[in-house]
Amino acid sequence: MDHVNKIAALITEDPDVINEILRPDRWLKPDLEYESEELQRTSTELKIPIDALVDAFRSGKLMELSQQLLAKLQNTDVVARKPIKYGRIKNAVAKYGKTPEGIARIKKLIRKGMEIDAPVVLFRPGQNPYLVSGNTRLLVANSMGTTPIVWAIKVDSRQL
Repeated sequence: MDHVNKIAALITEDPDVINEILRPDRWLKPDLEYESEELQRTSTELKIPIDALVDAFRSGKLMELSQQLLAKLQNTDVVARKPIKYGRIKNAVAKYGKTPEGIARIKKLIRKGMEIDAPVVLFRPGQNPYLVSGNTRLLVANSMGTTPIVWAIKVDSRQL
């Protein structure tokens, strides 16, 4: 992206500019070690062996999270088709110990077109998708009116 578009992105809420900034190549595979606590929590809550989640994480892939999947997503504060107002995000994530500074940092990374770790979404047979980690990243992307990119991990019925 050229410097004119980057400057425009810093001063606009235009979804087309934001979507250019949030291209899939701007989102990264999250770090396994960094996400390990969330994977462990998910393992405990959903009664999925941690080894199965780690294997799924290692073989995951980046994908767009469609409005249809977003509408079914469990374990998130995002409401599909209704972007949350940026100012209300801090209230939505305060219960998780997130600070306004952390939210502002994520928005700044996104608006500057910098790389950011993708939220992690688990797919299981016969179940709705489940957000493993990245609720704040997902909320910020949603507040900016863009289609989120996630790290999709899948477990099959033999692993459950």
